[in-house]
Amino acid sequence: MDRRRPTDEDRKLARQGLARAFAVVEEGNTDLLIRDEINVAIACGLLSVEDALNLLQGKPPSLGIFLTGREAHTLIMECADLVTEARPVKHPSEKGMRARRGIEY
Repeated sequence: MDRRRPTDEDRKLARQGLARAFAVVEEGNTDLLIRDEINVAIACGLLSVEDALNLLQGKPPSLGIFLTGREAHTLIMECADLVTEARPVKHPSEKGMRARRGIEY
């Protein structure tokens, strides 16, 4: 996906993932839900910040939800109990190594 130009298929898959997240919350059979890179999906217009806020606000207190990815929206950070930022201290790209499937992407 070109981050500046999400396709209709990208939007469809993002909505399917969000729908599955809401279903998991509704089922109530888990203690932890991870929505990997959802902040990036919001930042590039695949999902709305309102959808993510609805997911967070509609969860039972016993359920932990982790929303990962860069460029988290301010409203999500305000709603969250914990916000962290990871930054590389040393990375192979500094030596010219290219991204590796299964590691960096």
